[in-house]
Amino acid sequence: MNKEIGQRLKDIRLSLGLSQKEMVEGVMDRSSYSRIESGKTLIGISSLLKILELNQISILDFFGEWGEVKAKNSDYENAATDAFLRGDVALLTSLKNDPTYPAVKVKHVMGLMIAELNDDVRRFPSRIKRELKYNVLQIGEWDTNSLWILAHSMILYKFKDLEGLVGSVFNKFKNPKDYDDQVLRLVALITVNYLQICLKQKEASYEIEKALTYLKELPNLPVIMLEKMAGEYFSTKIRNNQEALKEIEIVLEEGGYGYYVETVLKR
Repeated sequence: MNKEIGQRLKDIRLSLGLSQKEMVEGVMDRSSYSRIESGKTLIGISSLLKILELNQISILDFFGEWGEVKAKNSDYENAATDAFLRGDVALLTSLKNDPTYPAVKVKHVMGLMIAELNDDVRRFPSRIKRELKYNVLQIGEWDTNSLWILAHSMILYKFKDLEGLVGSVFNKFKNPKDYDDQVLRLVALITVNYLQICLKQKEASYEIEKALTYLKELPNLPVIMLEKMAGEYFSTKIRNNQEALKEIEIVLEEGGYGYYVETVLKR
């Protein structure tokens, strides 16, 4: 995937008629960038964002050609996740009511997601809340479906329970390079959601550091770029660098994630 990112940068550079030096002027030296284009070196998230900004390339344009999902259930769950991150209640409702997808548990989670977007989780049926929590707590082995359910039902758990669940995810997926894009996106999403919760807790500094470290060590791949940017945002927030925070907010808002900025990052 390093080569894919490097090749994508190269393709864009050539289409713009730029030399390698011009492509990264003021961001890094030409030789460092050359190694990125050839796939020999990983590019950091901050450097990539600066290169895209320098050349007036949107995140959506850069990553839009990647990330095809193979299985229908993954398509369905990914569509729900994207709708949630953009605050699109209408699309989420449409997906939930889709008769061609019969998975009841997933539809229950979508109902919870809709309730969260409407700020109405308190009125979400208690029976379904208990069922969702029970199903996740009884999981013996994490798979993409159970990871997706956890990612979107974390609001239901007490912090101590959540600490154990997320810890088991981190332990299971210690070597993220061994897993496919779908798993990577889900563990990254879980990590960001956990960070958001940790930042509201007293005496959670160890868990915050653990989650930030885990997210930072995930590979810089297109499928988890939003979550990597969120991690960068939270780190910057802890350092209280307001100027850098604003820069990240602008990039995300221009990429269509204004709702995500307001409800996940700023909250």
